[in-house]
Amino acid sequence: MVNTLDYFSRQILDEIHLRGWELYDSTDAHSNSQAEDSIRRGPVSELEKERRYVLLPKTDSPRDPNMVFNSLEKVAIRFSRETPTIQINGERFPWTGFIPYIDCVKVNTPIGHIIPYEKFLSSIKSIIQI
Repeated sequence: MVNTLDYFSRQILDEIHLRGWELYDSTDAHSNSQAEDSIRRGPVSELEKERRYVLLPKTDSPRDPNMVFNSLEKVAIRFSRETPTIQINGERFPWTGFIPYIDCVKVNTPIGHIIPYEKFLSSIKSIIQI
């Protein structure tokens, strides 16, 4: 039996990269210094179950916290500091990232959507392209 996460991991990463974002593991990032450590480890190249991921803008130096945060600030200004949104079930929701599980994804929205991988992959196509 194929693990659904394994099957969709590359597709999710590719679609996020096409939209101009990188994925960072933010599971242990509960402070600014821990967020900087997460950036220093660099973007992830594969998804792991039950890890929390956050999207940050692609930069020329993806392991440099200053470069990544400066790029994030430029994106925030460009979009009037509105939280990025994702479309799920025909509605738009602010979101901060996601947590993959073996057969579904928890999208970090105010509701905390839990959706199948197919729907998540489709929803990623609705995020802003930077």
